[in-house]
Amino acid sequence: VETAGKVLENYGLREFNSAGREGKVASFLLGDESGTIRVVSWGATADIAGQLNPGSIVKIVSGYVRDNRGSIEVHVNEKSKLIVNPEGVAIGDLRPEVTRKSIKDLKDADRNVEIFGTIVQVFEPKFFEVCPECGSRSRLEGSEYRCKSHGAVVPAYSYVTTIVLDDGTETMRIACFRKEAESLLGISQTEFQQIRKDPGAF
Repeated sequence: VETAGKVLENYGLREFNSAGREGKVASFLLGDESGTIRVVSWGATADIAGQLNPGSIVKIVSGYVRDNRGSIEVHVNEKSKLIVNPEGVAIGDLRPEVTRKSIKDLKDADRNVEIFGTIVQVFEPKFFEVCPECGSRSRLEGSEYRCKSHGAVVPAYSYVTTIVLDDGTETMRIACFRKEAESLLGISQTEFQQIRKDPGAF
């Protein structure tokens, strides 16, 4: 596939080593007037993707589409191209208008909503197995962990921290995964992995 859009968020670059395979993977959120999509970059394109700044325009050439647990993603590899700020391509401002609401007024169908409150409780992080290559959840099957895309893997561990937010109208539990948990608690990825081995450190 070939498409173009504006970088809305960059999720960063990471290296992996799985079953003797080493490599790099990066991902970012791309948007145009029709919507947004996650882009996953492998190999040499990951180095480019890892350096992208929000607001940059990116053209993808020879990407391919994959389904990741019900969400459509565009993947790019060594045969693909990421062209940053290509000539003749313009994408407008895609940031959606955000509406602030009280917790008691939230509806299931709400999108682009902001809430404001006080954190009244923090639960210790929970850890779960993920594929070291693509970050998808890995499940134990028999004696080995398996990823739907990469087969048998030696799992890495991701994490989620749950908080309770109170805005004076009601309280709400909020799950903060990986980068959001790191930002919220001011704890690095390395420190989270130490907590996994020694929960008392939390």
